[in-house]
Amino acid sequence: MLAIEGLTAAYGEAPALFGVDLALEAGRIAALMGRNGMGKTTLLRAIMGQVAVTGGTIRLDGTDIAGLPSHAVARRGIGYVPQGREVFADFTVEENLHLGALGHRLPTAIPARLVELFPVLDERRRQPAGGLSGGEQQQLAIARALMGRPRLLLLDEPSEGVQPSIVEAIGRALARIAGEDGLAVLLVEQNLDLALDVATTVHLMEEGRIAATTTPAELDADRGLLDRYLGV
Repeated sequence: MLAIEGLTAAYGEAPALFGVDLALEAGRIAALMGRNGMGKTTLLRAIMGQVAVTGGTIRLDGTDIAGLPSHAVARRGIGYVPQGREVFADFTVEENLHLGALGHRLPTAIPARLVELFPVLDERRRQPAGGLSGGEQQQLAIARALMGRPRLLLLDEPSEGVQPSIVEAIGRALARIAGEDGLAVLLVEQNLDLALDVATTVHLMEEGRIAATTTPAELDADRGLLDRYLGV
């Protein structure tokens, strides 16, 4: 599915990623964790063609996509939910979802699967997205990305500013789309409980590198790892 090897990236003249290696299989969820400023969001943006890749490869199903523009990356089968959600506040829930399909030249009919995963969006489909709670907007942003029928979903801090009950609902939805639908999910997350609940692998980032790779069970049990990389 996704194989990243020796990836380096930069913001202008400032290096930001230093030889990142990462592999992710279909149907699995990998969490990227670490303190702020360690390169987690930069890695997602590099995959999406929003940060200049200066070396290495990003292979999706064997094809190197490093350096492609964002729209081309998306059409290869990668959905992206950035930090802050970025829904169109003046558009209805339904219109936001339609935009997720139109960008991929796909039918705009809302699949029953999305209604099943996020029933609140069906209830609010004719309401402006700006009137939704933060948690409902996050569900909308995820559903909009899924309208593009991705094989890989990138999520940046989906629990940020979201009430605990909705964080749990998002976690259940992610587990289902991976386990039942076979999507691969790469999740940047500071919420330790959510990451440990849904991830199959945890990559700990430090200063633009993946410093350690572990399992949720091992991370939960290892206070040294938690203190060193997460400061909890």
